[in-house]
Amino acid sequence: MSKVARFLGFLLVIVALCAVSVMPAMANPDVDLQCQLQVNEVYTGIGNKVIVVVPDPGEAVDDFKVKLDVNDGTGYTEIATNNISGAFAWGDATTTFTWTPAADGDYTLRATVDSDEAVAETNEENNESIQAVTAAAVSAKTVSVRIEGQTATIWSGEVTFTTSTITDKYGDTYTLDYPTAMGAIHAASVAGGFDLIVDSMFSPIDYVESVAGEAAAGWNGWMYRVNWNSPNFGAKEYAVADDDTVLWSYTAWGAKPLRTTVSSNSILSGSNFTVTVEAYDGTDWNAAPAGIPVYVSTLTYATDADGKVLNLTLSPGSYTVYADTGDYTQYIRSNKETVLVYVPLDLQPGWNFISVPKKLTSGYSTAQQVFGNVDTAGHSIFLYNTTNGWTAMGTSTVVSPLEGIWIYSAAAKELKPAFDTNPRQVPPTKQLAGGWNAIGFSDFTAASANSALTSVEAQWAILIGFDSATQTYEVSVINNAPGDDPHSESRQMSCWKGYWLHMTSAGELAGISS
Repeated sequence: MSKVARFLGFLLVIVALCAVSVMPAMANPDVDLQCQLQVNEVYTGIGNKVIVVVPDPGEAVDDFKVKLDVNDGTGYTEIATNNISGAFAWGDATTTFTWTPAADGDYTLRATVDSDEAVAETNEENNESIQAVTAAAVSAKTVSVRIEGQTATIWSGEVTFTTSTITDKYGDTYTLDYPTAMGAIHAASVAGGFDLIVDSMFSPIDYVESVAGEAAAGWNGWMYRVNWNSPNFGAKEYAVADDDTVLWSYTAWGAKPLRTTVSSNSILSGSNFTVTVEAYDGTDWNAAPAGIPVYVSTLTYATDADGKVLNLTLSPGSYTVYADTGDYTQYIRSNKETVLVYVPLDLQPGWNFISVPKKLTSGYSTAQQVFGNVDTAGHSIFLYNTTNGWTAMGTSTVVSPLEGIWIYSAAAKELKPAFDTNPRQVPPTKQLAGGWNAIGFSDFTAASANSALTSVEAQWAILIGFDSATQTYEVSVINNAPGDDPHSESRQMSCWKGYWLHMTSAGELAGISS
């Protein structure tokens, strides 16, 4: 072969390679584009954010279009078409539309990925996502808000709000025209009285920088979930609905929320209950792993392999139950459940002479909170002391140990008072005067009058109880009466009962338990 022939052959190869390099690339035959339309509450006359997520197909796709249409009952009309370039660099592709309904009513939204069919796919029939929505005027929403800090719950409760006026860290004020997840934490900060610092990093009030003094640092900071899910919407755009649960937490990306449930919130003393802890993986709730710490007020347990703490038996009291690993980058602290372990106070029809055996927990300790559901047939609830005689209890009067209380009940009634479980309580005391005093018994377990009244042994003379079932006074107990005497000081004083105590002189009655 001549040199010229070899040169011409080489030239033809070069030309062929160049031709291949400028030819359009064939679409990958394994590509299958789909989309998920996301929108929640829709308001008339307001620009509502509509998000379309295109899951990563696992194959290279450079450019495609996503179209959003709306049908008001007369046919579909295009809202907009967005061009998506360089998709899936960070996983699923997300594009946002703004839609402003002109009138209240029912609509159908339709998102179409690869709307111009520029990408060859294995299935061209699954490119749409359709969702029915109802547009209505802006209205107030009531949502549950929980705010979990790095080491403790900052606030938990309900808020009701419509619009939100929020001032960012620079002093600029913005108004959100409908109830949003950002508005929820703002309303909570007002209700709870804690600081909320919002930054306008890329757009107005788009970033929560600090809550109650806990500022974001590095990759960790404040993130939100609605009904446990992490929306693709910014918090200022996510429209909340009535009864939504909005969780704001200081955490790291990917940390799993924990959820605590109890087999019963009200347990008769001596019975047991079970705590179950679950972790949310973004789709489902699954049993939390073994060893997750479970706090029951001042007590600590750990989950078993099924995410449970089984057959807990506790002393009477009110307990707060929750799960917390102490590592906010891995798990978000759970909700708190209250479990009341109670000894029932059974009121009989007619007058009852009662007392509470221990300090009641805050929030369950006033006359209204303890006796508010009792039909007293119009009678007052009475206390008595030697100096002032009979005194009616007010609704805010604290129901305290060692007080003898007279209460009328129109029918039999079981009460479940909630006791303070703080182990560092000081035993109660009550100042008694010479003469008759109305007192209570301060323990769950019965004890002899001689034992219960040791602190006033030198001053007490006569003790008389009242039998509510028969509406009659019991046989009196006399100080130092021997064991075989009907009035023996060894006779028992009982939980929940009130007593008349006659003192020969003043003294201080001390409780026999804290």
